[in-house]
Parts: sequence; C-alpha cells; structure tokens
Amino acid sequence: MYSLSSDMDVEFLINEYGMATLLHSKPLSFDVSYLHYEPMKCDLQLVDVDGQIIPSGLDISDQLAQRMRMAENVFFSEYNEIDGFGESKVVKFLILTE
Repeated sequence: MYSLSSDMDVEFLINEYGMATLLHSKPLSFDVSYLHYEPMKCDLQLVDVDGQIIPSGLDISDQLAQRMRMAENVFFSEYNEIDGFGESKVVKFLILTE
C-alpha cells in the first residue's frame, strides 16, 4: 500500500504548543489541501485538493498524539541534506472525532 513515507523520508514534528511541521525529502506529486488525524486508528493522512487521501505511513506516539490536540495548522516543507529547504506551505490540520 502506498504511503508518503514509502516514497520519501518524512518527519512530523510538533512542539508542546501545537506548532506542527511536516518535512518531506522530495517534491510532492500532489497539492495538499489539509492534513487529518484519526485517533482511533492512530492514522495521520494527507488530503489533496481533489479529496484523495494519502496515508503518511508514520507511527504516531502517544506524546505526539497529545500535542496534536493543540494544532490548527501544519507547516509543510521540502527538506534534504544536499539542497536544504525547498518549497513550503501551510495547510489546515483536523482531528477526526469518533
């Protein structure tokens, strides 16, 4: 099954204030509309502008899940050790409720 992390290096970082960043090592082949998290499945997913769901493939720790409750937006940025930072954008972050 395809996931973002099966195609490239991906890191999801969030501080204790809910400021969230998703770093990816290659350009995205789709335009992200928003990111959502399903607590019951511990599943972090990207949703493109056409409504297609792309699994992140990331393991979400309990600490990360707790911090997600404060997040409203996610800063997306392409980053790799050779070129540094590339294209960036900010998207909405949603937590799906049971």
